[in-house]
Amino acid sequence: MGRELAEPDWPPLTDDELRSVLGQADDPGGLGRQPVVTWRSPRPMSAAALVRHGDATVVVKRHHLSVRTPAQLAAEHAFASHLRMRGQPVPAVLRLADGQSVLWRGDFCYEAQQVADGIDLYRDAVSWSPYASLGHAYAAGVALARLHLAAADFLAAAAVILDGYQTVRPLSDAEAAALPRLLPVVHLEYALSEADYFTSVAISPANADLAYEYLIGHAWWFGQPPGAALLGFLAEHLRGYRPSPGR
Repeated sequence: MGRELAEPDWPPLTDDELRSVLGQADDPGGLGRQPVVTWRSPRPMSAAALVRHGDATVVVKRHHLSVRTPAQLAAEHAFASHLRMRGQPVPAVLRLADGQSVLWRGDFCYEAQQVADGIDLYRDAVSWSPYASLGHAYAAGVALARLHLAAADFLAAAAVILDGYQTVRPLSDAEAAALPRLLPVVHLEYALSEADYFTSVAISPANADLAYEYLIGHAWWFGQPPGAALLGFLAEHLRGYRPSPGR
């Protein structure tokens, strides 16, 4: 949660686990080959790692059932597959040793995906840190708008904005009016889920305090002069915005 090194919430994935999840070399239902962990994720909520098996590298995650259930993961995988079929650069979800995309073992469930193309410039960044450049923020808006268009026949799109977004999907008048009002509270669901996680699942008073600080601090900031100025600028910008031709 913070910038300092800390013990992970969950034990790291073991070689025996990975062989069981990915399948043995002679197992026609699995990915096969001896797995080798090349990187372990520091993120909370799950145990995750990049795993090399032969010439391929995959992402493997272990979730406790109190955090993610097999049904929830299966729904996420169905959405990811839908986006891939619509041409979005979403990593493919892999079939595991039992032929399903989710493997349930005791109190845990497992998933694996292909590694996404490109370079992960934000792998070591704190989750709520800002974009590194305006160009990154603009590109994120373009990508988010394309994702919403691809998801239109799967899930209802949310109201979000950046200039890059509107070059692909301009906001309706109602969405443009709602966005500045929603921005101060758009984080509430996730922040509350984090606070619940660190008080009832992976017990960590320090991380629970950080989650609560984010819950309150994000909304509080928009009530201060810089936040209020941003909301005013955003509202004014949306009223006068017109996508530039060819952008």
